[in-house]
Amino acid sequence: MKVLVCGSWENHKANLFAKESRLLGKLLAESGFDVVLGSGTGVARFVLEGFNSVPSHGKSIFYLPDLIEMKRVGEELAQGADIVVQTGVDYPSRNLIQIKLCDALAVIGGADATVSEIINAILDYKKPVAVLDKSGPVSAIVRMLPKTGSKVFLAKSVKNMLEFLHLMENSPQTHASASIHTA
Repeated sequence: MKVLVCGSWENHKANLFAKESRLLGKLLAESGFDVVLGSGTGVARFVLEGFNSVPSHGKSIFYLPDLIEMKRVGEELAQGADIVVQTGVDYPSRNLIQIKLCDALAVIGGADATVSEIINAILDYKKPVAVLDKSGPVSAIVRMLPKTGSKVFLAKSVKNMLEFLHLMENSPQTHASASIHTA
């Protein structure tokens, strides 16, 4: 299973969830999942640290937007991914590529772009989404979205996120009509 991890790429925001992000990466690796990330900064950096701490793990994949766009917003390319894909497109288009190519999303923190990724995953691609509840404004916003709220799992812990992802992996048809809402 390929899991796209979404959240803030800004370090000062991601630092608040470093412990949870590392644990998510470690548990994804121990589960044999592949992890899809942006450029490896922010939440992705901590997830990758946890992921790479497990000797035998799946693949880690960075999907980059246009490098000029990255430079414009101040995002940098981190090291440590097994595969780096340069899409050459803007952020919104890169996000759609990542969502389409993954099997599920795991969300820690984040803001506007993360909300749009969740909406696209649920409405356009029917992907299951596990959100770490109370990890920022995203979980509160998801509760207010009538067409996505019943299809997003708001987990009380990172371990609950993984339980949901395993459920979705073992029952792929379940996520098309998932009604699990909170742990």
